[in-house]
Amino acid sequence: MSFIAGYLMGLEDLKNESKKIEENGEYTPDEGVRWDKVTVDVPIKGLTVSENGTYRAANFDAAGFDPVNINVPDYRDDMERYKKLWLLARGEGETVETDIPKPNDPDDPNNPDNPGGGGNYVFENAIDVGSLDDLDKYTPMLENAETIDIVEIGGGLALHLERIYNGNRIDVKLTVTNLKNGMSTSGDSCFRTSLDIRNNGCEYTGIQIHNGMVSAYYRSDFSFSVDTWLSEIDFQAPANWDRHFILV
Repeated sequence: MSFIAGYLMGLEDLKNESKKIEENGEYTPDEGVRWDKVTVDVPIKGLTVSENGTYRAANFDAAGFDPVNINVPDYRDDMERYKKLWLLARGEGETVETDIPKPNDPDDPNNPDNPGGGGNYVFENAIDVGSLDDLDKYTPMLENAETIDIVEIGGGLALHLERIYNGNRIDVKLTVTNLKNGMSTSGDSCFRTSLDIRNNGCEYTGIQIHNGMVSAYYRSDFSFSVDTWLSEIDFQAPANWDRHFILV
C-alpha cells in the first residue's frame, strides 16, 4: 500500500466535529478529531459610556465590546435646581424662615425693614440650598452670574458677590454682612487687567468660610480669590456651626 493510500485511509477514521469559538485564543483538535489548529484573535475592547448616543464597535477598531460600563449622569436633580433658579429670577422663589435674630434696636440705620425690632429673618423669593456641598452643586449654574447673594444661616452671614465691568478689566467685589448686628465689610482687591471681558473672562467657581475668613473663588485666565476677614464685622462662629445656605 502506498503512503498516500494509507494516509487517505487514515483520514476516513477521523471524526468530523464542528467547533464554536466564543473567546480569543489558540485551539487544537482532540485526538481522532478532524480540524486543524484554529487561532481566534477578534479585537474586543471594553467600553465606558458616559453620554447618551450611538456607539458602533467599528468606530473603535473593535469587533465588539466586553465589558460595557454605563455611566450616564442623572440630570434630574440638576433640572430641579435650574427650575428653582428660574423661579427665583421670576420672583417666584421660596419663602425661607430662619432662626437668625434681627437686631433689637428699632432705630438701627442698618435695619430699616425692622421698625419693631426683634424677631428672626424671613427671606422671600429664596432657595433653601442646604449644606456647603449642596451649594457647590449650584456653582456651575451661577458661574456667569454678575451678582450672587448667599446667606449662611448657621452663622448669620449675608454674602454679596459682584462683578463690575470697568473698561478693559473686571473688578470682583465681595461684601459680607453680619445680619445679627448689621456690620458689613468688603474686599475688592483682586483686580485683573488682562481679563478678556468679551468672553466674560471671569467665572464664579465657589465659596469657602474658614479660619475667620470668607473666600470667593473665581476663574479667569488663572484662578484667584477675593477674601474678606470676618473679624471686621464682629463675627464669632457659633458652636456646632451647621453651614446651612440659602440663595436670595
